[in-house]
Amino acid sequence: MAGAALVALVALSISCDRSTTHTINARPAAAPCPSSLVAVLPADARDRLVLRVQRIFANPRMAALVRAYVDDAGERAMMLRAERYGYDARALDRAAIAWTVRGSTLFVGAGSFDGRVIAERLYDRLVGPRQRTTDPTRDARVTGELGAGPVALLVRPACSVVAYVEGREGALVDRVRSRALASATDPEPAVWWRTVRTLDPGVVPQGAALMTHVRAVEVRAEPQERGLEVEVLLEGSLPEDAEPTLRRVARELAETPLGELSGAVQWSSPQRLTVRRDESRGVRLSTVVPWGALEALASALAGRI
Repeated sequence: MAGAALVALVALSISCDRSTTHTINARPAAAPCPSSLVAVLPADARDRLVLRVQRIFANPRMAALVRAYVDDAGERAMMLRAERYGYDARALDRAAIAWTVRGSTLFVGAGSFDGRVIAERLYDRLVGPRQRTTDPTRDARVTGELGAGPVALLVRPACSVVAYVEGREGALVDRVRSRALASATDPEPAVWWRTVRTLDPGVVPQGAALMTHVRAVEVRAEPQERGLEVEVLLEGSLPEDAEPTLRRVARELAETPLGELSGAVQWSSPQRLTVRRDESRGVRLSTVVPWGALEALASALAGRI
């Protein structure tokens, strides 16, 4: 009876955990390493963001902005996250994020990291059914459940690439193995962001009618000596009065509390703000936001006035 009870207890434990670890011995045809992270992101994602992380932290003014926004508590949190996940996001060469229309979030990173540690630490944190597989190329795939729901991870150490999904579209991590992505390239700016959602008309009352014509917004930002060079593309079939309307919106923004805080009068004036029509895509706005204005805005966002 004691033996039967022991067997039943072991069976119960196995059924509750249902954790599996597999090593795939058959050598698969190795897919090329992706040269572009933005190409790994699903094209129908509602938002896509690509950061050249090391370039951001290599710029003293840009790094100071991040520190001003994060503050000491945030810095400690970043260190704890690095210990918890097995890598420091600030050490990545590039990072990309996509928010899909189906509610999943895909994170992709490229840089120097220990893929084995990342996979092991995630696997240890998973609850309920979980699975971990490795193959002869040392690629590791982990799936399971966290408190927020299902997650999936794929680490390709030979390519220095990691992909992670929160949500039910776990198969998105396998895009880093796609053969169609080998020749693509990432956008050059330090920050590249694209959203297919139109702006909230309530933010720019005078430009509300204009915003109904905007299909997508694309932002590029690159640190320069004088400040952050920013270019915004409003993509769509914009009306003929788009350019004067956008300049009017810029003047209104400069007069708001947020505009005053960010020194918008310095970078949104007709002498500083360039507005030009791109006949093939829409209207482009470009300016250089001074470092001092950005530092004031970062301090305010962190709760320090």
